[in-house]
Amino acid sequence: MTITGTTPFANNIFEQPWWMEAVAPGSWREILVEENGRVLARWPLLFRPGEITTPVLTQTSGFWMADDITANDPYFTTRKKVTNLLIEQLPVGVKVDLNLDSAVTYFLPFVWRGFRVEPKVSYRFFDVSDPEALYLGFNPKTKQCIRTAQARVRVTTSDDIEPMNHLLFKTFNKQNLKNPWPPELVRRLYHACREHHAVHLIYAKDREGNIHSGNFYVYDEKICFALLSGSDPAWVSSGARTLLAWEGIRFASTVSRAFDFEGSMVEGIEHYFRQFGATPVVYYHVIRESARERAWREVSGWLAGAVRTCLQKCGIICPV
Repeated sequence: MTITGTTPFANNIFEQPWWMEAVAPGSWREILVEENGRVLARWPLLFRPGEITTPVLTQTSGFWMADDITANDPYFTTRKKVTNLLIEQLPVGVKVDLNLDSAVTYFLPFVWRGFRVEPKVSYRFFDVSDPEALYLGFNPKTKQCIRTAQARVRVTTSDDIEPMNHLLFKTFNKQNLKNPWPPELVRRLYHACREHHAVHLIYAKDREGNIHSGNFYVYDEKICFALLSGSDPAWVSSGARTLLAWEGIRFASTVSRAFDFEGSMVEGIEHYFRQFGATPVVYYHVIRESARERAWREVSGWLAGAVRTCLQKCGIICPV
């Protein structure tokens, strides 16, 4: 069984077949666990030579598990079984480097199978039905920033992705970094989202037509994600970026149940998101070394031990 187009077997937009095809054309496939023709679990993954990973511009890579399993499994027996059945379908000896969806809270089967598990954090409003009530919880400086920007720029909805590509280039160029999001990838993803009525693209412009900032939101009925944000360094003090975040939350209230900032583990960026008063959400990064990496680590460990023993025998270092 191969699932195509749009599927209900997904935690969020990132697990939709059309999304995977946009970010990893021809390079992804899904792993399924089925019982009597019924899908119990689904895991869409990017397969590269020697590696299975999460695609670019994709916060998480599954996996989805049937709601009735998680709701009626108090001893985690079925979840353990199904999770193991998914893991067993991963090719042996291949590196695995994935961000699991926050819905995957039972990660112990990965630990028991030799994966390294690391927590990551995003920030999320779980209920955006009343955005004005959320606004009251913003940090006072954040609210002041929004008011300042409202006096300087206006927010417009657009169907032109090119200004976003320019803003992304300027954002990274200011930091002497290469833009990690190729313009063609951004274009392809934008058009795929438009085709599936899953994108909201907005810019903040001043009276002279200068674009201060732009935000690229993607959404389904569950969650609206702040996927991409770019700003012109010349106008960084206008507060436009923060105003667009607020406008994104307001928009999310019309299409989704929740709003996710796509948080960062970088302290300065995390601090910015935290000022909106959203709830921290933990999701897990799971890593399994490839056979080559594991062999190299073991050889390196043996060599380090041999060198240390030699140095001790020569009296260069003292035995511990």
